[in-house]
Amino acid sequence: MKNSLYIELNADRIKLLYRSKKSHQFIVDMPENAYEDGKINHVKKIAETLSNSIKKLKIRPNECSFCINSSRVIIKQFAISSLDNKEQESLAIQEGIAEVISENLDIYSMSYKLHGEENGLLKGTAVLFPKDLLRGYQAVARRLKMDIGVVDVSQNCAIKYYRRIEENKNAILIDLNYHYINVTLMNNYHFCLNKFLTKGFNFVEYYLWKEMDLAQRQESDIMHYLEGNWNITKACIRESVKELELTIQQFIEYTRNNNQGEEVQEIFLYGDYADINLLVAIMKDLTDIPIGMCNEKNIFHVNVIGCSVRE
Repeated sequence: MKNSLYIELNADRIKLLYRSKKSHQFIVDMPENAYEDGKINHVKKIAETLSNSIKKLKIRPNECSFCINSSRVIIKQFAISSLDNKEQESLAIQEGIAEVISENLDIYSMSYKLHGEENGLLKGTAVLFPKDLLRGYQAVARRLKMDIGVVDVSQNCAIKYYRRIEENKNAILIDLNYHYINVTLMNNYHFCLNKFLTKGFNFVEYYLWKEMDLAQRQESDIMHYLEGNWNITKACIRESVKELELTIQQFIEYTRNNNQGEEVQEIFLYGDYADINLLVAIMKDLTDIPIGMCNEKNIFHVNVIGCSVRE
């Protein structure tokens, strides 16, 4: 029997989901300077942290899977003519993507998923994952002496999670974290668009420092100011989420223009800062679209839970 450990790395923490007969969720601290934007800078430190956590938590995984967040991952929709075999399909997809991106495709590992056929064209989504990033995760698995089960991107993991809890909806999924905000548009249960915003809640903190004339503080202090200075904080959040607001409007317009006038039916919040009431209130000010939230138990672990979903 496979006892699986699902792992999501972030700049400041590591989120774990262990699945054996039961599921268990954990969060552990990320070693300093060991990780940045999807890249493992120090394999040994991360492997040791995971190994020590496994011993401390008294779990016995024999397989590990990774959910990866990175602004360097490229996700593109495609539509190609129906072809005879997988090799021809893959080549046609690569040729189509090469026409719209400026980078050398040789530095990426590509996977793709077909969503169906429409008007004689096969439609789907391709994920281009930088090979240099992938090598770091493979090295961690080797040090842990585990097989790798799945390597997936956070956008797809979130969609798989959402599909399990909601009916067929057009939705914007927003992963709210300290170092980044990841915005994904799904139409009819399939990936449509994604934008990785490098301004996360660290920018809320920055505006708080600036507005309140504070000396720089640790990340853990941000919640104290969010809870205690509502008027100042609201202005700071509004200032720092301007790019998020613009992205939401772009995704709404895209849905209307490309889906025969359909509308986005829900904005779904999850991640480390999704449970801040003031943020939810601000989001409701931005749009009339209903705001949905993950339940309290899973709010921090949406990506690793989605990673564990087999399709």
